[in-house]
Amino acid sequence: MPVLLWSCWFGAVAIAEGVGRSAELWTGTILWTALLGDALGLLMLPSRATVGSSASPGTSGP
Repeated sequence: MPVLLWSCWFGAVAIAEGVGRSAELWTGTILWTALLGDALGLLMLPSRATVGSSASPGTSGP
């Protein structure tokens, strides 16, 4: 979603006022937005339980 937002923003500014920024600035902004959005999405995923782990850490198995 943020990638779409920034892409539309830079597109609208380019249409309205012309491309006043360097290509490195707007492509870098869009690229970093994509990378940070993916990283935050990965951080919000729940962790996987391993096969040998118990549901509650304080209990012992049979």
